[in-house]
Amino acid sequence: MLFLFLLGLALGAVSPSDDPQGKLQRGSCPMFWYSFNNRCYKYIAADMDWADAEFHCVSEGANLVSIHSQGKRISSNH
Repeated sequence: MLFLFLLGLALGAVSPSDDPQGKLQRGSCPMFWYSFNNRCYKYIAADMDWADAEFHCVSEGANLVSIHSQGKRISSNH
């Protein structure tokens, strides 16, 4: 199964945005990470099960992103 996941890292990054839809920006996140709503995210497409994906995230000092609402899921797809 292809498991697509996002790593989320709370760095207190500031995401200045005039765009009401909250466009992903580089902000003050590490290289290859993007800022959205004061958090840093990294997209990775890899063939992993949940446990391996979480282990990979933790090895980068992050966690798998948890999506708790339809609105957040939709905005995460863009």
